[in-house]
Amino acid sequence: NPDFIPLIVPVPVPGKSASKPINAQNKQKQVSAANQKNAEPSVPAVTDATFDEKVLQSSAPVLVDFWAPWCGKGCFMLAPIMEELDKEYAGKLKVLKMDVDKNPETTEEFDIENVPTVVIFKDGDNVTTINGAVPKDKYVARIARTLS
Repeated sequence: NPDFIPLIVPVPVPGKSASKPINAQNKQKQVSAANQKNAEPSVPAVTDATFDEKVLQSSAPVLVDFWAPWCGKGCFMLAPIMEELDKEYAGKLKVLKMDVDKNPETTEEFDIENVPTVVIFKDGDNVTTINGAVPKDKYVARIARTLS
């Protein structure tokens, strides 16, 4: 749908000015416990400490979903899609999630400014980036290009 606008939320980065009012950031962080539970990753997580080994040195392409518990609707919408992709591409593509708040080094290194952001890596290189929650078929098309 050409009128589709992806849902994205700016990532607060220490040392950089906020891209939206502080009050809006605080409000987003006040997500209920139930919503935080829904945002927790059900696909494997990757951290700053494991990123090099699990992503950059992987022999298989790796899709990384950069998310945050306070992200809201975009990340909640994306979670079940990531679960489906993890199952559908098992053995061909790794699907991992990274909490941007807990992993600032990788988030900054790859200039992740909004969540959700999905990055597909192949042979240690970023081959595609998708900002915002988009329909599943958009991810499938990018994965197909990566695997071909």
